[in-house]
Amino acid sequence: MSAPRRATPPAAKRPRIGERTTLECIGCKQKKLKCNGRSPKCQNCVKSGRDCLVEDPATGLHRPRDYLKSLESRVAYLESLLQQVRPDVALDHMAAVGHSQRSSSLERRRKGTTARQKRPSGP
Repeated sequence: MSAPRRATPPAAKRPRIGERTTLECIGCKQKKLKCNGRSPKCQNCVKSGRDCLVEDPATGLHRPRDYLKSLESRVAYLESLLQQVRPDVALDHMAAVGHSQRSSSLERRRKGTTARQKRPSGP
């Protein structure tokens, strides 16, 4: 007969020192270096003189770390050009969409109908 086994307690987790980078760059990942996640270039990419690219988790494409900021500045630039040429065009199109959705839901509430009540019943 064998001796009864004692359940071993789970190993204690070491406390994490410092913060983790949410998205390390390709260069640091390949060289297995700690990436500090600075924008537009991490410290390791600055030292080595390489481009600091990160992998987009949704598409797998390699983009600069400050890609979103560059897109936002480009949109702002294009909006300013549009405003100069066509000042009558509303630049905040999302506010107009949100306003129309809110106003239609307010009208339904005033009338006492909902979207479900408006649908015709099946055959």
